[in-house]
Amino acid sequence: MSGISFRRLRASIDSNDQFMRGHSEGGGARASHAARLKRHADAWALDDEQVRLLLIRSFPNINTERETEEQRKRIRFWLSIVQWYFREGTTAAGIAMRLHAKRTRKWKLKHPKLGDARLKKQIKRVEDTIRRIRKAAAGLRTDGKTRSDTKGRPRSLSGK
Repeated sequence: MSGISFRRLRASIDSNDQFMRGHSEGGGARASHAARLKRHADAWALDDEQVRLLLIRSFPNINTERETEEQRKRIRFWLSIVQWYFREGTTAAGIAMRLHAKRTRKWKLKHPKLGDARLKKQIKRVEDTIRRIRKAAAGLRTDGKTRSDTKGRPRSLSGK
């Protein structure tokens, strides 16, 4: 912006205008999200052993002959979300962008309107997974029903 046009702009807008007084600088984009996480921190998410037990309980076929590549991909996805959302405080949208940035960027260049819908779909996927992780940590199945052992008794997080 040249000096002449800035002087003209400054002559019409000064610090007393409502526009200038109505805006304030707050925290960063994630400030409120990170503050909420600190207030409502899930203690299990900060303990590696509890996260391991959660994954073993949620994916019982892991480390068996019935383990599949799809289960390993889901575990990696869950671990990424535990790290970024529960430990670092990244928002669901930030996680979706981080996980799918390259594919989303390419798609959005080709189809600008459809790219936004695709990103929203990825954000929804991350939010749904966060909900499933919280339910599993609370001792529920991801559909909300209580987990039970083979005799129909509810199971605790420690597996006892």
